[in-house]
Amino acid sequence: MAASLLLLAAVSLLGCKTAASCSQSQECAEQGRCQSGWWSCTAKTDADCAPSFVCREWGACAARDDECIAASSDACRASVLCKERGLCAALEGYCQAAREEDCKASQACREEGLCSVVAGDKSRCQVRTDDDCRGSEACREEGRCSARGGACVASGEDCRKAPACAQQGWCTLIDGRCVAGSDADCAASALCSGTLRFCVARHGHCTLAAAHDALCRASEACTDLGRCTAREGACVVASDEDCKRSLECEEHRRCRAHQGLCLANHPDGR
Repeated sequence: MAASLLLLAAVSLLGCKTAASCSQSQECAEQGRCQSGWWSCTAKTDADCAPSFVCREWGACAARDDECIAASSDACRASVLCKERGLCAALEGYCQAAREEDCKASQACREEGLCSVVAGDKSRCQVRTDDDCRGSEACREEGRCSARGGACVASGEDCRKAPACAQQGWCTLIDGRCVAGSDADCAASALCSGTLRFCVARHGHCTLAAAHDALCRASEACTDLGRCTAREGACVVASDEDCKRSLECEEHRRCRAHQGLCLANHPDGR
């Protein structure tokens, strides 16, 4: 009995993991380390690896030397890494990019132009040619249609032609990307069209800014609708004078301010 207690004490001091603690651990769920070892939980069989995060995501479904690795291309092809990044071939224990067609079928190719295998570096799919970029969402939506330094970047003309210019004001080329470079970029965009506030360019994006009377009086909202006075950061109809400045009064005889709108006078003149 005493010997058994001494053995248990020694095991405890040495940090030996029990089978139960390993099978229920986060290491088991994430890395397939589900078997007990002297110092840590380990992956002893492929069955340990199969239900793990690293198998599903990275194709590391085979147990070798107490850990899960990518040992077959079939496992890589079934992984999220293959679908998203084109890393579908098992090489040196990892899923890597070995075939151009795998890269071209990946989400990374569709979105960022990462469609090519580059000799000497199979760790990832890469941008190699302008054609890689031109078929991507980065080109269609953001104007990043040219391959430079392993990435899809934009030219000034690309930016102005891209939907992101018309929609979000990303019309100016800065550091290889299309961004909102000026308030004028924002003013012409669908993002700011019809807003009663003012869009300004901040850190490459169009953002709403609080209006003041001078801005309101210079706006189309004042000319068309009589929204010529700033209230709580927005342009609103605040007085008959606002209405009288507008086409609402000139063309439609709506020259009286009432609850934020320009309305026609009553027939009795009220």
